[in-house]
Amino acid sequence: MTSPLKVFEYHSDAFNEVERFFDSLFKKRTVDACWHPSRFVYARYLVKPLFEKRGITDWEDHVSLWRDSDGKLVGIALSEAADFNSFFFTASEHRYASLKQMLGWAMETNYCLEGGRKRMTCWADQDDNLLITLLKEHGFDQDIGQEYLLVCDLNQHTQSSATSHYLLSTLVDPCLYESRMECVASAFQIRSHYDLLSSYTMTENAPNYRQDLDFCLVDPLYPNTVIAACTGWQNHSDNSVYLEPFAVAPQYQGKGIGTILLRFVMTSLKHQGFRHVYVATYGDGLKYFYWQAGFSHFRTLNHYSQSELA
Repeated sequence: MTSPLKVFEYHSDAFNEVERFFDSLFKKRTVDACWHPSRFVYARYLVKPLFEKRGITDWEDHVSLWRDSDGKLVGIALSEAADFNSFFFTASEHRYASLKQMLGWAMETNYCLEGGRKRMTCWADQDDNLLITLLKEHGFDQDIGQEYLLVCDLNQHTQSSATSHYLLSTLVDPCLYESRMECVASAFQIRSHYDLLSSYTMTENAPNYRQDLDFCLVDPLYPNTVIAACTGWQNHSDNSVYLEPFAVAPQYQGKGIGTILLRFVMTSLKHQGFRHVYVATYGDGLKYFYWQAGFSHFRTLNHYSQSELA
C-alpha cells in the first residue's frame, strides 16, 4: 500500500528544484522524458511574462507539485499554455498509483466549461501504456492532434553546400533587438512587439538564456532587419540546446527562409561544441520540416479529451 501524495502550489522559489526534476527524468529517457528540461525554463521566463503582458491568467497557476511523505518532489502536473491541456510527469516508484491520483485531481481542478459540460484535455506519450489505460478508464478519447519532441545529433550534421546571401547574427548585436521582436510578434500574431520587448527583460534573467544563442537571420539588402529568429536555451547537464520559439516573418514564409535559418543555427551550435539540439513541434507539417533538416524522432505525445455534464 502506497502513501498518497500531497499536492502543493508551485511558487518561483521551487524553480531550481523543478529544473533538476526535469533533468533527472530526461536522463532516464523514459516516457516521462517528453519535455526537454529547458522547455520549463522557456515557459517560466518567456511564456509567463508574455501572458502577463497580454492579460492572460498566470501560467504558474497551472503548475502543481506532488510530494511523497518525505517531502520529495515525485510528480508535476502543468499546462504550458495556461489552458486546460495537462501534462503529467512522475518519478515515483509507484507510477500507476501516482498518475491515478494526479489525474483525479486534475479532473476536479483543471477543466473548462463549454455549453454546460466540463471539458478536460491532456497529453500522453504514445508509449505510456499506464497513463493511456488510466485515461480510457476515465472516459478520455484520443483526438487527432500530436506533439513531437525531435532531436538532431550535431555530430552527424554536415554544413549545407548551398549558398545564401542571408546572414546569421545574434542578439549580441543591439541594433537587431527591436527588429527581432517585430519579426517574432508578426509571426505569432502578437498584438504589439512592445509586449515582447518588455517581456524579454525577464527572459534575459533566465539561468539558461544566452544572447549569443538568440539567433537572427538578416537580409543584407535591408540592414538591421530581422526576417527570421529562434532562441536557443542551453542545458548544461547534457550539453544540449532546446530551440523555442522559432519564427519567420510572414512576408518571408514559404520561401525556404526557415530552412536556411535552421541550418545556419545547427552549424553554429556544432562549432560551439554542443552535442544535440531539440525542438518541440505540433502537427505533421512542422515535423517533416525538421526531419528534412536532419532531426529524428525522440518522443511523440497524443492528445486526449473528455467531456461530461457539469
